[in-house]
Amino acid sequence: MTNDTETNIQPTVAKGLEGIVAAATTIAEVDGQQGKLTFRGYDISELSGRVTFEEVAYLLWYGKLPNKSEYQSLREEISKARELPPAALESLRHLAKQAEGMDILRMGASMLSIGDKEINNQDPENNRRRAARLQAQMPAIVAHTWRLRNGLDIVHPKPEHGLAESFLYMLEGKLDFMLAGADAQATPGDLIRLGMGVPHGIFNKSDQTAKVLFWVSPSRKLYDLFWGIHNMKEQKPEDVVALAAEYNIHFLPPPPGA
Repeated sequence: MTNDTETNIQPTVAKGLEGIVAAATTIAEVDGQQGKLTFRGYDISELSGRVTFEEVAYLLWYGKLPNKSEYQSLREEISKARELPPAALESLRHLAKQAEGMDILRMGASMLSIGDKEINNQDPENNRRRAARLQAQMPAIVAHTWRLRNGLDIVHPKPEHGLAESFLYMLEGKLDFMLAGADAQATPGDLIRLGMGVPHGIFNKSDQTAKVLFWVSPSRKLYDLFWGIHNMKEQKPEDVVALAAEYNIHFLPPPPGA
């Protein structure tokens, strides 16, 4: 009787489960060879820039894109679920400075089950409800952790904000805004929220430099667009507009007097 060591036979190891079928699903397909990602039959390029984060979540959970009523219902469900359970929030205050990011997310996700009276009910509708709650609360864990680690108090989520938002925080100067047809003005210390898909204009009508922090979640194609603009030898307006169109971002004509 011999063993593998005695005969110098080495077992075949499939690193990273290469070639191993772990499960079958109709929800998504990742084709690394072709560089394709498909959700419920939709190529990701068909969805990017055309539907919201919540609509894609609905597609994954229910197998179809939502109509207007279904979309609004999901947004409301997620908005109402953003607050963390008090016990989870208290634990997070202790964990934030003691553990690393992914460890906090792992422990935080476990704590989010606190108070779920249907915890042992695994039917599809209950699991979809949990998915919506987790989608609402995981970003809150990330945001709360960052503030606590930096010595800041928690800012509780606002129910009117969606998962995909754009914000501008004024540091210096003054800017005029047009948001969905309404005029506004921002000075240092102001925070401006730009809702996803809402037409908006940003104008510096003074001779002073304006400095702002601008962040978008999810960034989608804006990150690549901004790098493209940064790398232009000359940032001519017509060239910026043409480049933006390549990323499915379209500039509207300026309003009269802008």
